[in-house]
Amino acid sequence: MNIKYRMRKLPEYKVQAREVVRVLDNQPHLLVRMEISGEYFPHRAPHPFVMIKVNEKEYFKDLFTEVSPDNQKLLGYLPINIPSKGVIVFGYGDEIWGAVPGEFDKESVTRLDKKRLPKEIVIVDDDFLRRKK
Repeated sequence: MNIKYRMRKLPEYKVQAREVVRVLDNQPHLLVRMEISGEYFPHRAPHPFVMIKVNEKEYFKDLFTEVSPDNQKLLGYLPINIPSKGVIVFGYGDEIWGAVPGEFDKESVTRLDKKRLPKEIVIVDDDFLRRKK
């Protein structure tokens, strides 16, 4: 019997990282948004996440992650003081679903012009997170 096999096209994950302003608790907050594309991302009961794997045991975690309305992107929101290098991983609940190929470099983040931001903006960084606890 001659069976023909077809290779499934594997997803090619891509990431775009940029500073964005999101209104949280009725105030504008400055965050870094990691936009991961390349696959269908379902809405699931376990929450999605996006993290930067800094080393074998250390992860820089998101504040929250959303699935885009068309299920084509994961939108992870992180503090602006992201690590200088690492591998971007993502998944749901406590399960890593995948990683963006190559090492991430914080220089690839598109930054906003701080002079043009509203004066009342909340900068989401380590200091903000310590005060919030």
